Amino acid sequence: SDSGSALGLGEFKRKGTEKLSSERPGVGKLDQDVPSVPAKRRALLLREAMGKAAYLKAQREFRQEVGQLQFLRNASNETEEDFEPMPSSLSQARRTADKLHRDVMAGVAAVFKAPLTSPSVPLPRPKAASKRPASASTKR
Repeated sequence: SDSGSALGLGEFKRKGTEKLSSERPGVGKLDQDVPSVPAKRRALLLREAMGKAAYLKAQREFRQEVGQLQFLRNASNETEEDFEPMPSSLSQARRTADKLHRDVMAGVAAVFKAPLTSPSVPLPRPKAASKRPASASTKR
């Protein structure tokens, strides 16, 4: 079983850049090039890098946060309060997305106490299909 350790809980050690390797065709390249670190080894590496006290503190905080997230997910899944069915049409999906965008922008504006404008890049809209045959649309 996983120990719940996430790489990246240590302190900054160095900064560097490497050239990207050439792209090879095929599936599963990442697994071959960068093998995963087993959970026990990952925990040992972090504990050695961070020191025992800092590692145990970070683990305790990590587990508390994950436990709280799991509790809130379970509570949310038990009710239909936040449930929204999938949209049944493109126009309904656009209305839902537009409403979500307005709600998020209002929340961000409230946090920063300033009105925010959304970028003026319109979403691409599909062209409406003509119900008349092509020959009928050219004759008048």
